Amino acid sequence: MAEILYLHGSQQLKDKWLRSLASGEKMLGIASTEPGVGSDAGSISTRAVKKDDEYVINGEKQCITGINECAAYCLMARTGQRSDAKGVSMFLVETDRPGFEKYLFDALGWRLFSFGGFVLKDVLVPEGNLIGEENKGFYYVMETFDLMRAYIALWTVGMAEAALDESIEYVKQRKAFGSPIGKFESVQFRIAEDYTTLQAAKLLCYKTFWLKDNKQPFTRESAMIKFWVPQVAFNVVNDCIQNRGAVGFTTETLDEYRLREIRGSMIGDGTSDIMKMIVARELLGREFVPYR
Repeated sequence: MAEILYLHGSQQLKDKWLRSLASGEKMLGIASTEPGVGSDAGSISTRAVKKDDEYVINGEKQCITGINECAAYCLMARTGQRSDAKGVSMFLVETDRPGFEKYLFDALGWRLFSFGGFVLKDVLVPEGNLIGEENKGFYYVMETFDLMRAYIALWTVGMAEAALDESIEYVKQRKAFGSPIGKFESVQFRIAEDYTTLQAAKLLCYKTFWLKDNKQPFTRESAMIKFWVPQVAFNVVNDCIQNRGAVGFTTETLDEYRLREIRGSMIGDGTSDIMKMIVARELLGREFVPYR
């Protein structure tokens, strides 16, 4: 989200926030999802109404990461008369403003940060907190989603690789019927297959970042790795649990934690289903988008 602020924020907002964000002193999140709106981000109902030199914001955001950690959010709110994406703007909204009421969910995963939502009741933000131009907010966030999705995919590769490394060491030591279970064909084949698919997943992630670094389009590749790589990682960690047997089904190892975190990555920042639609759109053309 710092990238959005850097690209489209006013100089005043940049001076106030970028240094503290870069140092880790403060965190900035994104707030788009609402109780009735998920993948269709252009249909949000949270509204910001201009009043003199301020905006009055009312609405609710749900399934948001970092409720207790983020000092502010890049918040999507409707400002135009249109009911589609072209009527959505983006605001930097601090979480300590009057009328900003938080609540938490007990999520299956994503335990490193708090997870929940917030209600906005007549929250006042200065005109200077508008990021970029009115009614352009949807396009600003779409610019960053490709990169965010690529980060998520590579993150799941890292978790799966750690699980596989630990599993390889485990099967060398764990014995059954007088021999290390790493000698059994079923265990060896799981490890061989998991290592191979992880290498393929990692290379596709690297290609995506190479395209980004070389200023080439990477929307298709980002969507590809966002739906496919987490599924690969999930299957690898699931196999590692199988290799450990009963103890793998406990919280004594990190694999159960990894499995829950990876499962969440198939939903956040674009579900696997939406990612497949994006890939198909890039291959077939926009005239084949099902929601038009």
